[in-house]
Amino acid sequence: MSLNSFSFLAFFSLLLLALFICGKIGQRLQIACILCFSYLFIYRYDWRFSVCIFIYTILMYLFGQMMDGTYSVKKRRILLWGGVLHLF
Repeated sequence: MSLNSFSFLAFFSLLLLALFICGKIGQRLQIACILCFSYLFIYRYDWRFSVCIFIYTILMYLFGQMMDGTYSVKKRRILLWGGVLHLF
């Protein structure tokens, strides 16, 4: 999907409408809507990239949950560096 095409204009208009509707309901739903539209936009380019970004999102969520569950500063630093270093 090219950024200067009518399909992108329709996609972006649909995104704005969904954000307006979700904004009336709640902020968490609005964030989920942005995430879903982001996945859809990348999927339209190449489905393999969307799979990679979905796996990356799940990994970062799990690292964040593990960091939130521990109170030790040392363990938090280890988890933080584990989340950063898995990118390489």
